[in-house]
Amino acid sequence: MSSKKTARQPEDESPNLRPYLSPRMDSTNESQVPGTESYAEPGAMPDQQYQETRTPAASAQAGPTMPAGPPPPVPQPGPTPSEATGTARMLASLVNMLYMRQQAMTTSQQQMHNFMAQQARFQQEMYEMQARANRQKQKANPPKLYGHADEDLELWLFQIEEHFAAYTLEMGSNDSRFVDMVVPFLGVDVMAWYREFNLAMGSNPRTWSLFK
Repeated sequence: MSSKKTARQPEDESPNLRPYLSPRMDSTNESQVPGTESYAEPGAMPDQQYQETRTPAASAQAGPTMPAGPPPPVPQPGPTPSEATGTARMLASLVNMLYMRQQAMTTSQQQMHNFMAQQARFQQEMYEMQARANRQKQKANPPKLYGHADEDLELWLFQIEEHFAAYTLEMGSNDSRFVDMVVPFLGVDVMAWYREFNLAMGSNPRTWSLFK
């Protein structure tokens, strides 16, 4: 008995299906072979294809991405010629001011030194005058010369010079200072003689040598 085969109804073809194309396995078109390193999905962008085709060795050599450092400093502009000239003038003015101040301090110190030296000389002179006055007080006042016949004129002159021994400069000077110091030790009669002596000298100095 012969069996009859029932004819199969033709299936409706799906509009989304397309006939299978066997890929070419030649080495000239590996980018279209699935499973290869250079394979790229159809419709992929060029950048995506480049990223997908990078080998692991190239990725390992690139290493981790380092963070970007701070931007380099912007170089500052230098001073202009006018600013440099102004700075030089300012420095010159400052140096001149310091020099003038130093000069003023030096002058002030010199004046102070001169003042202290003058004060020291004045104190020395005052000390000498005080010492001279003390020596003068320690000596007994010489007797007055009255002009009597029993008086020793040479002895009286010696006593006067000893009494005023601290005034040797005035004693030997060419003026009337020492004689004016001796006049208070003259008695009445000798004072009359001194008046005539003074009139005779006129404007000439009455020195101690002439008085004796």
